[in-house]
Amino acid sequence: MSGALALILWLAAPPLWGPLCQPCHGAGRGDGPAARLYERRPADLTRERWTWAQTLDAATGVIRRGLPGTGMPAFGQALDDDTLAELAAHAWALRGQAVGAGEAAEPDWWPVGGLPPQGEPPEGAVPARRSLAAAACGRCHPQQHERWAKSRHGQAMGPGLTGQLVGHGPGKRAGCDPCHAPLAEQAQAGPLADEGVTCAACHSRGHRKGGPPAPAVARLPAHSQQADPVARFARSDFCLPCHDLPPSAAVGGSPLLATWQEWAASPYLPAGVQCQHCHMPEGDHGWAGAHDPQAVRRGVTLTITLNAADPVQATVAVHNVAVGHRFPTTATPRAVLRVRQIGPDGPLKDTEESWAIGRTVQHEGGAWRSVADTRIAPGDAAVRPYRRPRSPDATHLEASLHMFPDWYYSTVYARLLAGALPTAARRAFERALADARGAAFLVHFERLQLPDR
Repeated sequence: MSGALALILWLAAPPLWGPLCQPCHGAGRGDGPAARLYERRPADLTRERWTWAQTLDAATGVIRRGLPGTGMPAFGQALDDDTLAELAAHAWALRGQAVGAGEAAEPDWWPVGGLPPQGEPPEGAVPARRSLAAAACGRCHPQQHERWAKSRHGQAMGPGLTGQLVGHGPGKRAGCDPCHAPLAEQAQAGPLADEGVTCAACHSRGHRKGGPPAPAVARLPAHSQQADPVARFARSDFCLPCHDLPPSAAVGGSPLLATWQEWAASPYLPAGVQCQHCHMPEGDHGWAGAHDPQAVRRGVTLTITLNAADPVQATVAVHNVAVGHRFPTTATPRAVLRVRQIGPDGPLKDTEESWAIGRTVQHEGGAWRSVADTRIAPGDAAVRPYRRPRSPDATHLEASLHMFPDWYYSTVYARLLAGALPTAARRAFERALADARGAAFLVHFERLQLPDR
């Protein structure tokens, strides 16, 4: 590839440059909105002085293999050689360029903590535009407001978190607010403080409204209510700041939260499938995920194959067929695969085997420790063998997959409730534990008849 072709590629930036590279590198200076997540700042590509040969050796290699210990992920498994070369050419073409002139005037639409205050609303703005409360948005967008209120975003300041804040000063909350209550105005006491990831956290900057280029619902005709079309709203990198943690937060070599990086290493990235396609179909503001039975059932399948009847031998598998990241993605949820023999009166004693699917971590002595990781990457399967003596009463072999969306938190709340707590914290954790345990559900169920003896 020649330098002339590299210049052409710079002028027509590769389609994946925006969703993959801009969050950290910005327009090239290493000052994108996700750059603040990393102790080692992303490279300022405009200051590099590479030759074209060095770009082939360095930039392509870095994009392919990543940079361990930094926020630069490896894209070699997800991108073909031509795409890697296009991105490397664009990075090379940025050297010495005065890029991003005027960018500072544009709002930072990534929903990250540390957002500046909205300031005074524009003169003559209607009341719905002056307010930052979700209820004001709900007057004109009732469907979105209803779905948001029941979502994990709307409940981001739920009892499990507020219970931890009891007895602590503002400093404790400041560590949670960047993702649980991102608006600067939410740091102040009042109803807005408990709205979690409220509407304005994503859609308002300086009282200027933004949204996806092609919203799923019609806009109101009044010009003052129009939202600026922002392409970022329809891309996965919009979710990055709160769904990825920096390498400094790694446990056993992997951050506790790396959903965006898992997606970036999956086949869904080059196919153009974004987070919003699965979690916000048709603009749905419920963000269906691990707590939604239908979403989970669409994402994974369960198969069981009987290999022998006596002793009973079988192969069971959970396939990640449509989840764009690991299943499950964090250490919070846990799926449990269970196989057992069934008789005329139900499950038979001493015939059950079960396996956990998830990431197990422990917090000991002020530090995190990785115990196990059995999560399933996109397109892969967790295959487990079952072998047990056949019970005399066995007529069927049953396999089931169960989802516990708040498994880790339920263990934390139970442990905290076993100790001494202020009354307000105890009430919060009791409610949080009940909610966590009530969130469990059956994903899939299969039953095979065993042949007669």
